[in-house]
Amino acid sequence: MAANIFTQYILPVIYLVLIGVFFARSKSLKRTGFSTGFKVGFAWLKCLAGVVYAYVMMHLIPKGDDVGLLFGGGLEIYNAFLNDPTGFPAYLAKMFAINDFRLGHTDSDFIRTVFEGIKFIHFVLDLFSFGNLYTNVILFNGTAAFLFLKCWQYLKSHLGTLIAGAFIFLFPSSFFYSSGILKEGLMLFLMAATIPLVIKFRRHPQVKILIGAGFCMLLMFFFKFLIAVTFAGGLFLWWLFSRFPNQKWQLAMLVTALSVTAFFGAGLVTDSLNLPNYIIDRQAEFLNLEANSVISYPQLEPDFFSFAKNLPLATVNAMVRPFPGDGGKLMYMVYALEMLVFWVCMVWIIIKGKRRMLNKIPAFVWAMFLFAIANLLIIGYSIPNIGSITRYRSIFMPFIGLFIFYWFNGWQVLQPVLAMVKKRFKWTNVY
Repeated sequence: MAANIFTQYILPVIYLVLIGVFFARSKSLKRTGFSTGFKVGFAWLKCLAGVVYAYVMMHLIPKGDDVGLLFGGGLEIYNAFLNDPTGFPAYLAKMFAINDFRLGHTDSDFIRTVFEGIKFIHFVLDLFSFGNLYTNVILFNGTAAFLFLKCWQYLKSHLGTLIAGAFIFLFPSSFFYSSGILKEGLMLFLMAATIPLVIKFRRHPQVKILIGAGFCMLLMFFFKFLIAVTFAGGLFLWWLFSRFPNQKWQLAMLVTALSVTAFFGAGLVTDSLNLPNYIIDRQAEFLNLEANSVISYPQLEPDFFSFAKNLPLATVNAMVRPFPGDGGKLMYMVYALEMLVFWVCMVWIIIKGKRRMLNKIPAFVWAMFLFAIANLLIIGYSIPNIGSITRYRSIFMPFIGLFIFYWFNGWQVLQPVLAMVKKRFKWTNVY
């Protein structure tokens, strides 16, 4: 009984205190330029968001309890380790055995082992939490908050402003959904780990930095191969746009044409890379879930004309919905309000701001915009479920806002707000 009380209630509080002390005293985080209060508050709020998200998924969404299933799988690995440590390597080898590497098929072993990977992350965290889900969430988000602040620091040094990090790491739905130990949280976690390494490598090329970035990309590929491929493309475009700064939009058009050709042509080379079929299979999977928030969507065909015909609907689904009243739940009204506020702010910036030439937009912002567009279209085509759309798109929408902000000189529009933020949080060089 006493051990139960310790692991369930006391240990999470101990970890929260330790996280607060670390964020307050870390020499590495002092270089970010944020105040101690902001750093500690950011970390604790991130942990709280993760706890709330885990509770909601565990207790309020019975049909969507991915959190409970993956945590339970982690406990199975944890118990297997405790019961038979010597046989544990064989247990892991069997669990991660991949005989079918077809990337373009949702029933392949490669796609299945993604979930085994998330269970393994829970197992590693269980070693420190003694099998407590909420402690796992706190440990994950404490680590994520550190990476986010460091990435924010490097983006500021690269772009000369804190705006990019604010968009990426404070966007409400991204902040909330990336707090879960699910694919969205892992993707933003790995992106935040990779971007500073790329910036460091651009300044001082070193083999160890390249190995670190390569390892992060391999993990990203394992957990979500389409995001990894598009993110790698985004990193390449970042370099390309930096090399040819006066041809950014021309290069963007060229890369878009080549990407569309590769998307539809890869399946002609090998069936394992039939990406249009993968999108259609994903759509069918979500329809079979019979979720309450399914939206009407025409049946896609694995050809260019079907995808082109449904492009407007896919765009609206991924970047605008839910509309007020969609899904019939209060939580969907919150998502609808977020999108309404987001697009009202963007339209306001477009109307009030002064448009700059596309080639004047920083290479990083351009590259991440195209990365986000690619993934949002994949979401719009493949997911006919409002709840899943809002969750999956959350980590990409900030890059859309960031691009519009730079394109229409949002600093001019938000000058009073930015001045207040600078004064309130004692940030240096907010804009």
